[in-house]
Amino acid sequence: MEIFDFNVETNESAFFCPSCSNLLDFRYMTQKITCSVCKYESDPDLFEGKLLITQKNYVSDLEDENSSLSSNDDDNKIDEEKTQKTEKDESSEEEQLFVDERASITVYCPQCEKERKTLFSTAQLRSVDEGQTIFYQCLTCNHKWSQHN
Repeated sequence: MEIFDFNVETNESAFFCPSCSNLLDFRYMTQKITCSVCKYESDPDLFEGKLLITQKNYVSDLEDENSSLSSNDDDNKIDEEKTQKTEKDESSEEEQLFVDERASITVYCPQCEKERKTLFSTAQLRSVDEGQTIFYQCLTCNHKWSQHN
């Protein structure tokens, strides 16, 4: 079995549409894999025997409650965790449930008005032909801001 581990630094993966470079969504695959952007269609057999590995590590205090769920509830819980997006609030206990996987860099903080060590992450929020959005959080004053590239 061929394993494809997504390379974040180079964005290399065999699971992008060859026509428009959109990430192909296998969740709703029936007889064909269809790109949600350009409607390119591909035979699922092309991906047979290939495995894409992605993961998100969660740390939870609720493991005892989760163990009492029925198998159907477990499946629903897994689906919810895969699609869940959270905004971190510094005063919230929710922040303790997630492992912070953001990288750090020294940049100018507009609130401190100095170069400070910050955590950052990126996301493709706009169209494919535009740059990514970078999200920063100052480790000194906890100020959060974003920059569109």
